[in-house]
This record gives sequence, C-alpha cells and structure tokens, in this order.
Amino acid sequence: MPIAIKSLIFILLMGSLVFWFVGLLRVQTVSKNELTTWRNLWLLNQTLAFVLPGIWFYYAAFAFVSFFMLPKKALPRVCVYILLLGSLPMMHLIVPGFGVVNYLFKLNYALALAILILLPVFFNLLKTVDKDLRLFSQPADKFVVLFIVVISLLDFRDDTFTNGIRFSLLHFLSLFLPYYVISRSITTREGMGKFLSAMLISVGIFAVIGVFETVKNWHIYNHLVQHLVNIDKVTTSDVRGNMLRAAVTFRTPIMLGMILTIGFGIYLYIAPLIGNKKLMKFIPVTLLVALICTVSRGPWVGFFFLLLVYIWTGREKIASYAKL
Repeated sequence: MPIAIKSLIFILLMGSLVFWFVGLLRVQTVSKNELTTWRNLWLLNQTLAFVLPGIWFYYAAFAFVSFFMLPKKALPRVCVYILLLGSLPMMHLIVPGFGVVNYLFKLNYALALAILILLPVFFNLLKTVDKDLRLFSQPADKFVVLFIVVISLLDFRDDTFTNGIRFSLLHFLSLFLPYYVISRSITTREGMGKFLSAMLISVGIFAVIGVFETVKNWHIYNHLVQHLVNIDKVTTSDVRGNMLRAAVTFRTPIMLGMILTIGFGIYLYIAPLIGNKKLMKFIPVTLLVALICTVSRGPWVGFFFLLLVYIWTGREKIASYAKL
C-alpha cells in the first residue's frame, strides 16, 4: 500500500470520528443535514488531495466541487470555507505567465479556497441594495482598507511595478476578500454560532490528528506534500524533549498551538449551545492534550492568558482565579 494512501486512511478515520462525536453533542446551531454536508465535503476534499496525481488536478477537481456541490447562500458557504481552510497544507506553487510576464502570482491552498469559495459570494454582495452590507457601512472597514492600501503602496517601494501590481492583487484576494465576505455573511447571533461551530470542528480535527502525530511519531501530511508539490515535509520543526512536535497541516507547531488556543476560546463560547453536557467535557481535554503535543511555550502562555481574560469577563472573578 502506498504510504500516501495509508496516511489518507488514518486521516479519514480521525475526521469521521470527530464528525460522529459532534453529532452526539447536539449543537444547537448546527442541524444534522448541515453536519452531514460538512462531513462529506471535508472527507471528499481530503480524498481528492491524496488520490489525484498532481496539484493542478486537485485544484481543477475542487473547482468542480465548488461550483456544483457547495451551498449557494453566503453563510453556509463561508462555514464551508472556514471548515476547510486549514484542512490541507498551504502547498505553494507558481502560476506561470505568458509573453514578457514570467509568472502571474504565487498560489497556495488558502488563496485557492478564497477564489473558489468566497469570490462568487463577493460578486453577489456587490449587487446588493442593502446599505448595511455595502463597503464602509461597518466601522472596521476603513481600517482594513487603509491597512491594505498602505502595505500595497509599500510593495511598490523596493520592487518592480509589475510585482507591486501582483502583490496588491494578492492582498485583495487573501486579506480583503475573506474579511468582507465573512463580515457581511454573519449578520445574526445564530449565524455567528454556526460559523464558530464549523471553526471548532476544524480545530477539533487538528487536535485529534495532532495527538496522533505525537503518539505515532509521524507527521502524517508530509506524504501529501511530497506527492503533490515535491516538498519533503510540512513543518520546519520536529523534535523537542524527545517528543515529536505536532504540526498537522501547519508550517510550525507554534502556529498549530495558537490555533488550538483560539479553538479553546471558541469552545468557551459554544459550550452553552451544546446539548450533551457529559460528552462536551472531552472537548477541552482533547484540545489541552493536543496543545501539550505541540511542545510550544508561546501558545501555552497564550492559553493561560486566555483563561485570565475569560475569568475577568465573567462573574465571581476572585473565586475563579483562586481555583485556577
């Protein structure tokens, strides 16, 4: 059995386990049909990446899936986007140019998702007559736009004009597009709960695979990048204190650790919306064990700071701090 297929089997088993567990939790913001759709798309995305012979074949197949299988409405679409966002390594490659243009731009997995999933929603939003959905209708808009304008202008400073244009396009696709589409798609508390539920499921899968990597001493996504883009490994860091540092799809264990910490914060928000109070206790334990498996001290400090802030915003602060 090829090692990439072996990796895929373990990944599909762990992903299916997480979705099955989420079904038992009875989360108020996610229906059974939505959970089934998310599970099928996540499993299909993994299968396409591992089975197809090259990166361009994968992107072509995902474009087909995006057009014919993804939900058409904005909120369900951004939920799928956040669910799939970290599910594969970045897999950088260069889109070739033509004539005097050496290459068009550098494409990675996150950028491809933004183009294929969010760009159609962006064009639909441009047609809206709702004033609350237009640009600069929200206070944060001007700061985001100003930031992108500043970094785009700085790109022209020490580089060619062509590269300045290229980087400006990438800033729009990778920064403004996700911000604008997501901020306009989540308009209710229920929508926020649904979006964060999808993100927590994604983080939960990272946690399970991360623990698996450390226990089995195996970075399981290395075989995917070797297969698709001829890169030796996903992460730049391997062992600390005789433990393999879990990284899953991320370049560094520190990045995975920060995502797990954010996931714990999301859990604190989602917890009241979970129906099965007994099983929900497994979520923080799994996230905490996975955080330990990253062997990353920065995220550990971040996790502790998260707890301090969370307690400060609640009731009975002194008693809670004493327990901590």
